[in-house]
Amino acid sequence: MGLLSTCFDKYACTKRDITVGYTDDSGNWIPAVYVDSSFSANVSDVSLKDLEFIDPALVETGVRKLSCESTIAILPEDEITVTEKDGSSSSWVVVEKISATDFLKKFISESRETFLLRRLI
Repeated sequence: MGLLSTCFDKYACTKRDITVGYTDDSGNWIPAVYVDSSFSANVSDVSLKDLEFIDPALVETGVRKLSCESTIAILPEDEITVTEKDGSSSSWVVVEKISATDFLKKFISESRETFLLRRLI
């Protein structure tokens, strides 16, 4: 764990990787495969400044920002489950990468990426 672990409150998160089902060359159906992986991340509400650049339809469903180490392979449309501080969980879908920051890598060996999440309905 780097310095950021002690500076910011982290949430327990789970990312679900989905390999879509398909028909192989023999005509056999290969079902979808789901793999869950756990990680810690900073999760926050979007700021008023952020809201200026976000599609209003997304804001109606609910949006948050997730910031994590860049070693976690997160892509648009990935499903993320966040364990809230009260113990409940909420489900989100990655909309897009907002930013990537490498300046911390020089000091604490940690690069970070920030993603926009929308609530999974």
